[in-house]
Amino acid sequence: LGALEVAVGRLRRRRPRPDPVIHAVRRAVAGWAGVRGGPHDLLVGRNTVGSMTPFFFVTPGLAGSEDLVSAFHPERPVWVMRTLSGLRARFGRRLKTEANNRRLAQAYAEGIVAVHPSGPVLLGGFCQGADVARRVAEALRGGGREVALLAVIDRLFTEPVVGRAAVVWTAGSRHSGNTQFRDPERHLELLYPAGCSVLHVDADHPQALLGGPARRIADYLEEESARALTRPAQIPRLEPPEGLGRRRRAHSARIRLRSPRFVAPGAHPAVRARVTNTSIDEGA
Repeated sequence: LGALEVAVGRLRRRRPRPDPVIHAVRRAVAGWAGVRGGPHDLLVGRNTVGSMTPFFFVTPGLAGSEDLVSAFHPERPVWVMRTLSGLRARFGRRLKTEANNRRLAQAYAEGIVAVHPSGPVLLGGFCQGADVARRVAEALRGGGREVALLAVIDRLFTEPVVGRAAVVWTAGSRHSGNTQFRDPERHLELLYPAGCSVLHVDADHPQALLGGPARRIADYLEEESARALTRPAQIPRLEPPEGLGRRRRAHSARIRLRSPRFVAPGAHPAVRARVTNTSIDEGA
């Protein structure tokens, strides 16, 4: 009985199992060169003694973003954060879910506050990293911090974005406005009501953060960061229902389908569809 009580006492003293999201990201960035920051050591800093406002960047991997990080101003500290892309938990379970992205964004927001406790925040992300960066911005604003700029590289959003944004679109990506829309900059004011600028980069998605394109993007983000810090954006009060209604009226269509009543399991029947353009915007 005494031995059993000792064993139970040891179990009680064991540390709780670590958060699988935090644990997986910490392991993924373990080999990244740089200074660790934040309560969970998830942020990796470069040039952390620089005198300029730091830039926080979310990326699927440091190797593909090294040229961009190195191309920022020599006095600009850059903190890099990783997405959940390609990461798995125990038994091969995928970690990239909406709930886990929210948890990761909250952890990153806490890390940013720890390494940059006051002043405006410059934030951005590439591809999936832009999604995480937007969630981080929401978490920071919820805590009373100012996000002066959100950089969105090769990512398309469908809901209005709060605050000033700097958008980058490449020439070949399903997440680029250049490949998805005939006139990609039309009605951007509905998506970015506080204002945004757009940089078009003549490079494919995988090469966007390498070599010359990376240097061009870094120069663009430096210019937009300086503009955002010297002339803060006036963020209007957003009314999503009205904004969504305006977009639906500007670009909309009516789709009618005629499908068979019975379909055999595994069959791939043809479905007839009629699409009517009901947009009120000329040229839509």
